[in-house]
Amino acid sequence: MKLQGMKAIANHVGMSEDTILRWIETRGFPAARIGGLYLAETDDIVAWQLRQQAINSPVGRVLESLTARIEVLEAAAKKRPARRDPA
Repeated sequence: MKLQGMKAIANHVGMSEDTILRWIETRGFPAARIGGLYLAETDDIVAWQLRQQAINSPVGRVLESLTARIEVLEAAAKKRPARRDPA
């Protein structure tokens, strides 16, 4: 379902319009301003909310930390010269 207007989006989510605007700017909330009117799809909002819950869960924070560590290790491995096998 398409939501038209910030008031409709805020009412659907149950948050203030200011909060929704802040989330658009800082958290990637799925709404866009087109011709002065904010538009959003309810399915996109539900998917965004589920991602936010996963990110903010203890497991999500651990996974985020592990992913960052893996990226650091992969970058370090690329910089290191290849190891030769003894023949």
